[in-house]
Amino acid sequence: MRIFYPEKYDFYLSLLAFCPAALVFLLLARRESIWKRQKAIWFKALFPLTIVACAIDICLQVYILQKTQFTFSLARAVALVFGGLFAVYLFKSKHMKEIRQDWAHE
Repeated sequence: MRIFYPEKYDFYLSLLAFCPAALVFLLLARRESIWKRQKAIWFKALFPLTIVACAIDICLQVYILQKTQFTFSLARAVALVFGGLFAVYLFKSKHMKEIRQDWAHE
């Protein structure tokens, strides 16, 4: 773990940032039981929670880079690239657009 998070504090911040993403995963994992109970309104929160999780992750990576005075780190570079690519995918993907429309109708 020290490769990605040299300081324990950064690891705990990352765990906190993972909470919105974990909630999205839990809602998706239980989607059949949620649909059966007619509680589909929860699915309207999935896209905003995903955006929040992505934004928090990118901000956290920049914060950690700022603490190290922007010293190059392969782990940070990979995390920022994947975070940026995921953010672009969220907004540009036709598949994600269809999923958002499907969730809105439920």
